Amino acid sequence: MKYEKLSLLLLGFLIVASCNFSGVDKEKDESFRENGKSVESQDSTEKITSEVITPEIEKAPIDTLFLNNGIYIVYKEKGSGEQVKDNDVIWIDYTCRLTDGKVFDTNKKLGKPIPYMVGWGLQTEGWDIAVKELKEGDEVDIFLPAKYARGEKGIPGVIPPNADNVITLKVNEVSAPDYTVDGVEVWVINRGKTQPEVKEGDEILIDYFAHAKSNPRYDNSFKNGEPYQLKVGGGSNLPGLNIALSKAKLSDKLWVRIPARHAFGTKGNLNLVKPNESVFFDLRILKILDAN
Repeated sequence: MKYEKLSLLLLGFLIVASCNFSGVDKEKDESFRENGKSVESQDSTEKITSEVITPEIEKAPIDTLFLNNGIYIVYKEKGSGEQVKDNDVIWIDYTCRLTDGKVFDTNKKLGKPIPYMVGWGLQTEGWDIAVKELKEGDEVDIFLPAKYARGEKGIPGVIPPNADNVITLKVNEVSAPDYTVDGVEVWVINRGKTQPEVKEGDEILIDYFAHAKSNPRYDNSFKNGEPYQLKVGGGSNLPGLNIALSKAKLSDKLWVRIPARHAFGTKGNLNLVKPNESVFFDLRILKILDAN
């Protein structure tokens, strides 16, 4: 990919003061059950139609990187940490806005960074392109042309069609897996510290989203309106899930990346997962069922 540096003198027309905002207060695209009922994240955003660029600027820009696809990145702070790469889990703070400065998503009300797995389509294509240019510690504004954001469709009532996006983002940490067993990588996003451990043979209830790079969110437990029940160590599970759950606790929220040999192997899974393709599970252990 070819890059082109832009002089700070040429940035003057792009940089304006910070703006007030109101946004969502849940992690994006996350929905979990409480007391057996689905709890969906909700937006409190207004429909926006303006076209004036007003990125949030808390620090003076120190550099800009233009990519050859129309995406550009304004650096407010440059980190010296690890380079972000495909398949990394990074912990970020972010605010997404339209070009008039109106916010449609942020983790600020959550009050803590959130995880993001790079290259798996958890956000728009532009996110995955841009964050792979960053390092741990970088603080940036990312300008995404509409085709690398929500495109011609937008999101009704939130993002108009063909709307450019501005993402204010800080890479707080590039996070290694908490444990890896035979290629199955597990990140413990939230730990059930005082909860019982899951044991082989336990019947458990989980909520999950399943992803393939070729088909993000190809499956989830919410479509049937109830948690998914499985037996830990059972032969009907993906082998990689059994490996991941062998060290889990009740209430754990886990991110599990499973290589193809422990997933659907050389056959794939119908038209959902390609042959020899890894999969990624975002899951939460809701309940260990009474053996009686």
